Amino acid sequence: MRYLGIDYGQKRIGLALSSVDEEVVTPYKTLKNSSRQKAITEVINIVKQEKVEAIVVGLPIGLQGEETLTTRQVRNFVADLRKKVSIPIYLMDESYSSYEAESKLRELGMSSKKIKKIVDQVAAQDILITYLRSRTHD
Repeated sequence: MRYLGIDYGQKRIGLALSSVDEEVVTPYKTLKNSSRQKAITEVINIVKQEKVEAIVVGLPIGLQGEETLTTRQVRNFVADLRKKVSIPIYLMDESYSSYEAESKLRELGMSSKKIKKIVDQVAAQDILITYLRSRTHD
């Protein structure tokens, strides 16, 4: 089954794709988040083009377990996306995913400019990998 991982941010949306056998997850693309409807249209096009069968969206939760402004924005994005696609959409806790992705890329010696281009994709990759691993232990 092919999955699309999404790291939703106010400025950028990182995407990652799994292989059909779910063994490999690769960074895919970063979308500019200029409007929710435009972003949804782009995601729908990718779902069709890449034959995605399910979506995993990172859900940021505050340090005390509370919902934040970004949490609500993600929930609104997912609600709108669910109206447009018939495939399953799962939410996955993604606290610190962007921070961890950036740290990982810095350790690899990447420049800040290069990191900015791919950090959201790597965060989406981490979200999707975490989701797929959590399913195998159910």
